[in-house]
Amino acid sequence: HLEGSAPQPENMPAPLINISSGDCLLLQMVRSSSMYDHLIRKYDLIAHFGIRPSDPFGREKAYIILDRRVNVNYADVGTIAIQVSDTGPELAATMANEVAKKLQDFAHQAALSKLHLAGALYADLLDKDRKRASAQYEELSQLIGSELPRMRQVGAMDNIVLRLQDLIARMGETEDDLRRNAEYMEAGG
Repeated sequence: HLEGSAPQPENMPAPLINISSGDCLLLQMVRSSSMYDHLIRKYDLIAHFGIRPSDPFGREKAYIILDRRVNVNYADVGTIAIQVSDTGPELAATMANEVAKKLQDFAHQAALSKLHLAGALYADLLDKDRKRASAQYEELSQLIGSELPRMRQVGAMDNIVLRLQDLIARMGETEDDLRRNAEYMEAGG
């Protein structure tokens, strides 16, 4: 779970982000090339840092500068503070907030992907349970159709009753599985 707070330009405290223990990837995202590329493009940092646009290593130089200026510190248990230093304090605050926003976007997308995957898995389970129920229904129909003439014969009833009881028990298990999986999916998985 992430929460960000916007710094005030005069005071400029670092945005605080609450993270869970499973969000270590978010910490890595703060100083990733993807994050740095985003900041470089959004704030034209090549020009801001005084790097010539024709410099073949301009991006790498901007990375080095950002590595020195972007810091992530643990502010409290489960909370990180993002700090960006720059000659322009307002730009530094804006970039720190942008990093916090991008982390929230990333966490949101990761959560959606996880839900999408879980939904697909449960949809697959429900499909398999429905197919199993359909096959059992077909088996029951065939049993009744093929055994109906024999039901009139003496002694054949016991075998048919046992087979029907077994099939009915398996159909009940399949129905229970379908109900549980449907309830789980409706509850949000």
